[in-house]
This record gives sequence, structure tokens and C-alpha cells, in this order.
Amino acid sequence: MLGKTAYLNDRQVNPASLDWEFAFAVFKLNRHPMSALLQWAGVKHRRPWWDYFLLTIAALVFIVATMSLMLLAGKEPWTLFKWIGIGSGYVAITLLMYFASHRIEKRQLEKDIES
Repeated sequence: MLGKTAYLNDRQVNPASLDWEFAFAVFKLNRHPMSALLQWAGVKHRRPWWDYFLLTIAALVFIVATMSLMLLAGKEPWTLFKWIGIGSGYVAITLLMYFASHRIEKRQLEKDIES
């Protein structure tokens, strides 16, 4: 409650202040617990306009990869080898997207801190 009150009071005094966003970016980049408190207080990380475009592209890549894995499975009954292959393909795609998204977010936070 104290953090939220301080944030709202500061925004009333100086609406153009970016100190809170800067602090939030630093805490989030360093995985500090204070980032959760600032997020709860209402501080938002401004995302670039193209972030939603990248999210859509990532979803399309996931769908295409999923469909290609299903086509590789074919119409024959699935053997244990096919189940393992399809399952490992899904896990690999999901992990790749997870780590890529975290790397992109880290790069964006570093860019916000530098500017």
C-alpha cells in the first residue's frame, strides 16, 4: 500500500517522471523481488509497438512447426518411436520459444536502462 501511494503521489506531482519505470526495469532485469512490488503498485513496463507483432509471428511459427510435426507423423498408427519424436519436437519448440522470449525481454530491459 505504501509503494502504491508513493507511486501515485509522485505521478500527481510530476506526470512526466520516468524514475519509476527506470527502477522497475532495473529491478526486473536483475530479478529483484522489488519488481513485483512495483508491478503491484501499478508501474508498467512500456513495450515497443512491434512487440505484439513479434508475438503474432512467434505464434505462427509455433503453429507451422506443430503442423509439420503432425504431417511427419503420417496416417499410419503411431509407434513408440513416433510418440517420442513428436513429443521431443514439441518440447524443443516450446523451450526454444521460451528462452528466445526471455532473451528478447532482457535485451529490451537493457536498452530501456541505457537510454
